[in-house]
Amino acid sequence: MRRTVATLGAVAAVLLAVQAPAAAAVPGTGHFSVADGPFQLCGLTNVTYAEETDYRLVSRHRGPDGDWTFTVFTDGWFSFTNGDTGRVVTVTYHKADRDLRILASDGASRTLVAMNNRTEVWVNDLGQRIGSVHGPISFTVTVSYAGTPSEPMDDFWLSDPSDIRIRGDWKFDELFCGAMTASLT
Repeated sequence: MRRTVATLGAVAAVLLAVQAPAAAAVPGTGHFSVADGPFQLCGLTNVTYAEETDYRLVSRHRGPDGDWTFTVFTDGWFSFTNGDTGRVVTVTYHKADRDLRILASDGASRTLVAMNNRTEVWVNDLGQRIGSVHGPISFTVTVSYAGTPSEPMDDFWLSDPSDIRIRGDWKFDELFCGAMTASLT
């Protein structure tokens, strides 16, 4: 469960953070905010999500085929709030999302190996640490250029991440729902 949340969050951050055309190849900085919910989480039915993230984007041209790769460094926080109890779990994080290697490109899409390396600290609304996550996740994903290889903002996934590899301290992955339920009720 937690690996999926982290992987999807990594890629969502990359896609949300890219604000300028890749052709610019200029480091960019910015901020984004996310609010979502209510939704179900670990058996709780009225959970909302909020996030505030600062980012720095670096793009690199990877060769004569015109493909670009990206690295996004982010610092921020996100929280889950149980609307029924008002209880909150807040996560502060530092992470780097990197396109490591382009495996294939046909002009319409590219298949690449990506990595998300993060440090997260999870605390409840009493300030008690309930968990942490350290270390990288790498995965393979195919992304469509949507007809504009130099504009990453319109890219979309053609495949779910595959070959997910976890390294580092991800014990919290197995404890996620128990910790969330205990902290939000």
